[in-house]
Amino acid sequence: MIKVKELIKKGRFYQAEIENEGEIEKHKISEDLVIQYRLIKNKELTSELYNQFLSEANKDRIYQKVLNFALYKMRTESEIVAYLEKNQILEPEYYLDKLKSIKAIDDETYLNNYLEEAINFKKIGPIKILDDLKSKGLSQKLINSFQINDYKEEFADNLKYWLDKKVKSIKNDSWLKLKKNLIAFLMNKGFNYQNVISLLNQESNFIKSQFNEEEAVKKDILILKQKYRKKAIDSNLNNFLITKLLAKGYRYEIIKDLIKGCED
Repeated sequence: MIKVKELIKKGRFYQAEIENEGEIEKHKISEDLVIQYRLIKNKELTSELYNQFLSEANKDRIYQKVLNFALYKMRTESEIVAYLEKNQILEPEYYLDKLKSIKAIDDETYLNNYLEEAINFKKIGPIKILDDLKSKGLSQKLINSFQINDYKEEFADNLKYWLDKKVKSIKNDSWLKLKKNLIAFLMNKGFNYQNVISLLNQESNFIKSQFNEEEAVKKDILILKQKYRKKAIDSNLNNFLITKLLAKGYRYEIIKDLIKGCED
């Protein structure tokens, strides 16, 4: 005789203790399985029903792991398929269908949620968004439904947000070097080159007001003069300074004003 000896709730799961020919077997199962087989204490099971239960219990254990992976964070169908393949899980369609039936995976919903987070919270640019969507394995048709022009204002605001944030952390340096760093930083956030350059040109006066190129030049002049003296470089000091400072990206008009009288 096969019957349910005990049914104990343990967190999200149940422990079903089933007596089978005098032996007690313990099975960790989900509430879905309890309901499906109407398991209650002292319920008797036929051999056929019990064997079916064992098969379903094994699938249920796997499903709970897959479900946990799917719900841990937003996942695309492609990511779930990759997880099933990596773990060599048989009958992948069975688990995909179950997840779809409860909307645990839905690529269209994933896209909408991703865009909400990427644009309004992470504030990344359209190039990075497109790269992310492709890497997540979304269909090209779904990716094409993302129209950059629909979020033109948001992307402009986000680009300005990152520029303002980065400018707050800049140190005294050459305008050329600083500009290169800003371009690299903003493009790394997913914004295209033309939009970045346009904003930098538009905000150039503001950016220049946030650092002191003259102080940076003065500091480098002192360092270069020491190097000039120690190594007895065979060239005029002013020419040596101008060459080195221009190579660092400093503007000539600032260099010229600050090295007057250096030979003295």
